[in-house]
Amino acid sequence: MGKVKKNQEEVRNNGFSAKNAEVTIVGQLVKNENAWQVNVNGETFIVSSDTPSEIVKSLNTGKIKLKVFGKDKEDNHLNGTWDIRIVEVLKS
Repeated sequence: MGKVKKNQEEVRNNGFSAKNAEVTIVGQLVKNENAWQVNVNGETFIVSSDTPSEIVKSLNTGKIKLKVFGKDKEDNHLNGTWDIRIVEVLKS
């Protein structure tokens, strides 16, 4: 089980919800069928279309560290794939 999914399930079990979280992720940035995604420990973070265009234009494949905003996902739809909006590309 991926860390984000595990964290969200743990939070939910304690009566809260881990939606709309701003987090830092480090992983492999790849372009898959004209869409950017970050792979981190078996979880996939799909870059959403509301990521600022200047950030999207600056992306290059490879290892990357990002500050991202996680999109809403209902607790019963946890599957290891997450939609994210990139807030900032950080130096590794």
